[in-house]
Amino acid sequence: PEVYCTYDAGTEIVLVMELIKGDSLDCLIADCPTLVAANYVMPVIRGLSSLLATFSAHALLHRDIKPGNIIIRNGEAVFLDFGYSGPRD
Repeated sequence: PEVYCTYDAGTEIVLVMELIKGDSLDCLIADCPTLVAANYVMPVIRGLSSLLATFSAHALLHRDIKPGNIIIRNGEAVFLDFGYSGPRD
């Protein structure tokens, strides 16, 4: 998702991000697992690779990667819920 701005709130960084509309991957899997496997595996892998590369470049971890935190928008995977993200220890 696009980050519009960040705020330093002392001990935390707050991100203001775009509103993402779409279906979560866990809902899509529940509705039609075969369709999900055929259509969304590669977008999820590409999105995850990009996310991990970006986070790694900034020494960060996303600690809550799961289907419920992945929205499929226009055939692309968008990762959400950065609440458990933080610096690598």
